[in-house]
Amino acid sequence: MKLLMCFMLTSVFMVGTVNARELSEVKSEILKLAESYKGQMDEDGSKQEALEVLVDELVAQIPEMTMAEKAKKAMGVWNQVWGPYAFDDNNRMPPGIKFDKIYQYISPNGYYYNFAEYKLLGMNVKSYLRGVYSLEDDRINVQFTKTGLIRGRDAVDYAVAGEKIEQGKLKVFNFPSSIPPVGIKGALVEVYADEDMRINYGVVGDDLRKSAIFVMKRIK
Repeated sequence: MKLLMCFMLTSVFMVGTVNARELSEVKSEILKLAESYKGQMDEDGSKQEALEVLVDELVAQIPEMTMAEKAKKAMGVWNQVWGPYAFDDNNRMPPGIKFDKIYQYISPNGYYYNFAEYKLLGMNVKSYLRGVYSLEDDRINVQFTKTGLIRGRDAVDYAVAGEKIEQGKLKVFNFPSSIPPVGIKGALVEVYADEDMRINYGVVGDDLRKSAIFVMKRIK
């Protein structure tokens, strides 16, 4: 009996270790594939389909969670590895965008910021897009509320930029509220987030069937 119990405990430990290793390997493959797509569009959807094969494998290894639980894990600052490069419904490449300088900050207080840097006419331009969100069972509803530019030539610490804008401690130039994408509504579906990687879907409007995948790395 003692030998049987020892075997069973060893087996459980080994299974847990294998699953943990497999999870790490799948995450690594997802990040590697997303990195290889950086700077590319996905006109035929083939890149998203390839990522979704790995994402399905990842999701199969994690416990089920509510959208609220997933959203809680997504709080913080993220650097986009790959996903749509425009913040509206156009499948286009914004001129001059720096593919390594796209960030998102999710606040636990119901708002978030998208940040992006551009090289335009020889100048470095830093933009921000603020939005608000609310939770539903199957999605996170979002709406853009403000957009503009971050003033100054100094590098921006995006780990704290969102809070600083909220507090008036980071100088910005606000565009008129009549300029898109302010007012645009959409939805997010959180799939996975941990201490270093996040995967979610986003869509303009409310048709989740048209959602595009995002792969991000956490900024610590």
